[in-house]
Amino acid sequence: MALCRSTSAPTGKQGHRVTGGGRSFTPALALLCTVQFMLVLDVAVATVALVPIQREFDVSPGNLQWVTTAYGVTFGGLLVLGGRLADVLGGRRMLQAGLTMFTIASVGCGAAQEPWQRSSAAEPRESGQRSAPPRH
Repeated sequence: MALCRSTSAPTGKQGHRVTGGGRSFTPALALLCTVQFMLVLDVAVATVALVPIQREFDVSPGNLQWVTTAYGVTFGGLLVLGGRLADVLGGRRMLQAGLTMFTIASVGCGAAQEPWQRSSAAEPRESGQRSAPPRH
């Protein structure tokens, strides 16, 4: 039994060749992987922060669960909102807007001198991060 190798590119609708148009997808893939890594890292950081929160604010384990629940509900709600906005406005536009918002708010978090300044910059940072994940 002989193996048959085709040297032609795969075809799409109406027999047109499907190629990258001469473009490399490596930078886009690296960007999307970085965005996904930021999401996973943020969840891990929030989980690790629970112990210092409990110690510093003397929070009971039952009330500490509310911190996790609030984070999860906010996370899910903003992901759904970001997905819907990506459907309406376009995935690329939402990715760019989310990354821009995340970057600017992260600079604000880093420059904060008072706890209220850091808290004020944290929510836009989270919203930008939740709007950035790739869709489709």
